Amino acid sequence: MKRASYVMCLLVFGVLSALTACHDARRNNPIDTGAISAVVVTVEQANREAATISWTQYDAPAPFAAYWVLRSTARGLPEINTTTTTTEQFITVAAVEPQVDTVAVIDDSQITAYEDDSLVANLSYVYRVSIVNTHGLEATSQASAPVRGPSMQQLSFYSDRTGNWEVFVMNEDGSGVQNLH
Repeated sequence: MKRASYVMCLLVFGVLSALTACHDARRNNPIDTGAISAVVVTVEQANREAATISWTQYDAPAPFAAYWVLRSTARGLPEINTTTTTTEQFITVAAVEPQVDTVAVIDDSQITAYEDDSLVANLSYVYRVSIVNTHGLEATSQASAPVRGPSMQQLSFYSDRTGNWEVFVMNEDGSGVQNLH
């Protein structure tokens, strides 16, 4: 009798183990956020009049719906004492006060580039590309390095150095700061 009980316990344990192992098996769930992954974005700028944004192609099991090309400009840049602003500085400020525009919606998964020829003088831009599948899931890429608009002899930026947030311009080398109030 003890042997039959022991065998029965082993059998029940084996069945339960098999059932719990099946729980970890990959399921085809349209709401599964692992079903979509972000693309990798690169930006090239042959001149300061336009930027070419390119990205890796959508590769996920759920049907493709669209690429959204997003462009951010910061409403306030850190005070710049050198001729360069690092990507981290720009992204940190853009995350605090982002101004994000959708510059293109592309519904063909084969198209993996877009030329933005609407750059404004004295502004810097950061690009991202979001992919959306037909289930409505979205994945957004990492931010690109900052791209500058045309005629960058002067940079514009927001600062509260006067006690109020105001627009200033300065030369690329940090000299000639002027309040545009």
